[in-house]
Amino acid sequence: MIVAIGSKNQIKIKGTKIAFEKIFNQSAQVIGVKPKTSVPPQPMRYVEILIGAIERALFALETVKNANFGVGIEAGFFQHPFTISGYVDVQIAVVIDTDYKMTIGFSPMFEFPIPVIKSLLSRKAKEAEEIMVKLSGIDKIGEKMGAIGFLTRNLIDRLELTVICVTMALIPRKNKHLYFDTWPDAREILKKLYCLRRSSLDVFTISSRLK
Repeated sequence: MIVAIGSKNQIKIKGTKIAFEKIFNQSAQVIGVKPKTSVPPQPMRYVEILIGAIERALFALETVKNANFGVGIEAGFFQHPFTISGYVDVQIAVVIDTDYKMTIGFSPMFEFPIPVIKSLLSRKAKEAEEIMVKLSGIDKIGEKMGAIGFLTRNLIDRLELTVICVTMALIPRKNKHLYFDTWPDAREILKKLYCLRRSSLDVFTISSRLK
């Protein structure tokens, strides 16, 4: 099985390999490619996170010859009520097959420290990692335990979040007999998301506009 992933990050590559091999019970060759996306370095809206994940998956699938699947993993923040900072972080995994049918998975959501959110909103930092490096003292933390590893004192690390979100995206593919309706076409969904990006819609209103 050849799996193309729109990332050169070794955590994402390793997490994807673990998830695919556990779900399908066979070896998987995971090939990482540097993606081209239209989203900012640090997405701050749900629609941007989802666009980034789909773009990464499509680019990987169409770049790697003979790939059976394309995978895109994008992390970012979006507004959520009743939170301390007003935002939660989530990692979205999109898996696309050669028919361009798309399945989606999510990691657990959690809040970043207030200084990170304030720095991003004020544009004093381009990515959350810049602030997390200062707070944690860990260089290139995003390629190691991730912010979640530091915040949970290594109870959960970024690799585990990646395995979880990719595994969630593979659930329908492992149980096709239970998911017999028409699956979304990644190319069509991306067109709709580009239109929605121009609006101020958030995660709580986006679903009705995608139908």
